[in-house]
Amino acid sequence: MEKPSSPDSEDELCVPPDLLPQIKARIAREKEEKMPSLETKYHNWTADKLMSTAPNDRADHQSLDKVTGVSLHNQWTRKKRKRMNSQAATTNECRNKQKRTIQANANLKTRDMFGYTPLHWAAHQGRAEVVKALIQANANLETKDSKYGRTPLSWAAFEGHAEVVKALIQANANLETKDSKYGRTPLSWAAENGHTEVVKALIQANANLETKDERNG
Repeated sequence: MEKPSSPDSEDELCVPPDLLPQIKARIAREKEEKMPSLETKYHNWTADKLMSTAPNDRADHQSLDKVTGVSLHNQWTRKKRKRMNSQAATTNECRNKQKRTIQANANLKTRDMFGYTPLHWAAHQGRAEVVKALIQANANLETKDSKYGRTPLSWAAFEGHAEVVKALIQANANLETKDSKYGRTPLSWAAENGHTEVVKALIQANANLETKDERNG
């Protein structure tokens, strides 16, 4: 017994002739909606590609608008604002969580496998708000890690985190502390790595300009 063949001709569909144009038009619309034309795909790709360059000047966007037919300035501005708001919300949530943890009498002296305390990590990563919160909670400013023997101020100066350095200076952190591996002060590390703003902050705080490191003098 033969299997019935699928209808692939207009006669086999048994559709009244007066309805065929409407059905064909509807099928064409559905195909177009599900599968955009190459022209549409290229148009969208061009707009996204040009927007990824993120021009800063409105005139740049307007010149691109003429090419793509899309208001790139408005689209890029909306996307940037949405991304910034999302990042700000996440940052504020993290800060609030960190502050709540500190206020809940967390152990501020805890150390990881490298001997880093929470203040070490906050200073190392440039988390100024967290550093200030830890200072207010009386975290030890002079604790040295077990790997390099650096204090939080040394790490902040080494990485160039000026705001953190200023916060630690204001909290009376020792400016002349030396790490155990190289014998360098925070000022020495800041100068070595070219962190001008940190160098200025340490000089204004009267850091010793003549201190020599223990390895190279």
